Amino acid sequence: MRRALLSVLIACIPVSAFSQDLSAKFLSFLKNSITVKDVCFSPAGHCDDKLVRLIDKARGSVDIAIFSFTNRKIADALIRAKRRGVRVRVVMDKSNISNRFSVLPLLERAGIPVRIWLGQGLMHNKYAIIDDEVVETGSFNYTNSAVHRNRENFVVIKGKSLALKYAEDFNNLWTESVPVQKIFSLP
Repeated sequence: MRRALLSVLIACIPVSAFSQDLSAKFLSFLKNSITVKDVCFSPAGHCDDKLVRLIDKARGSVDIAIFSFTNRKIADALIRAKRRGVRVRVVMDKSNISNRFSVLPLLERAGIPVRIWLGQGLMHNKYAIIDDEVVETGSFNYTNSAVHRNRENFVVIKGKSLALKYAEDFNNLWTESVPVQKIFSLP
C-alpha cells in the first residue's frame, strides 16, 4: 500500500521540480520525509470542504497553481486567509480569463495577487502549498463540476522537503506568469 501511494505521489510532482531523473536516493528521501495527512475523492468526498478547512488552518502562506477555478467556497476561504494576514498567491491557466464562472475577478477585487500563465499549452497543475510544509495535489480542479459531478481526487501531504520542491515549481510559474492587471482592467 505504501509503495503504491508513493508511486501516486511521485506522479503528481511537477516535472519541472526535478533537474535530473528520479534516483533511489530521492525515493528513499521521500519515504522518510513525508506524511500523508488526507485523501479525498469526488464527487462523494466533499473535497471542497476539506480544502476549505485546510486553507482556514493556514497561518503564513498559501500558494496555488490551478488549471480551472470556479468554486466560490474555496475562493472565500482564500479571501478569509488574506484578511487574517496570510500571504496568498494564485497562478491560473489562461482559460480562466474567458470563463464566465471563474473566480478570478473575485480574488482580484479582494486584493489577492493573481497571475495568468500565458505560455504554450496548458498550465494544468492543480496544487496548493500551505505554510511551506503542506502540499495538496491531485487531479482536483477547484470547480463546482469537480465537487459535484467529476471523478477527481487530491492528497494532502506534510513534508517540508516536498513542499520546497513544489514551491520551486510555483515560484517559476509565478515568475513566468503575467499579473492580471497587465492583461486587462477588472471593474
